Amino acid sequence: MSSDRGPYTDAEKKKMRQGGAFVYQGAGRRQPTDAPPEQIACKQFAIDMQYCLARNNHKQTRCEESVKAWKECCARVRDRASAEKERTAG
Repeated sequence: MSSDRGPYTDAEKKKMRQGGAFVYQGAGRRQPTDAPPEQIACKQFAIDMQYCLARNNHKQTRCEESVKAWKECCARVRDRASAEKERTAG
């Protein structure tokens, strides 16, 4: 392999480009049953946010929409949970 091509072969470079940005998803582990409700309900928003950050070199300013959507989802779930708790308590 020549030094002007870098450490990867053309086939390796092609394979890396096809895979897209890497987002760790826990090797197939399931969420614990006692996980916070917003963690369970907003999982896809969190994955989308992680994917955006990975694609954009972890610059949060480039992923403000994804971060905002995740935060709004978490707030909605928390509000719904607290309203449910108040309704059942009173």
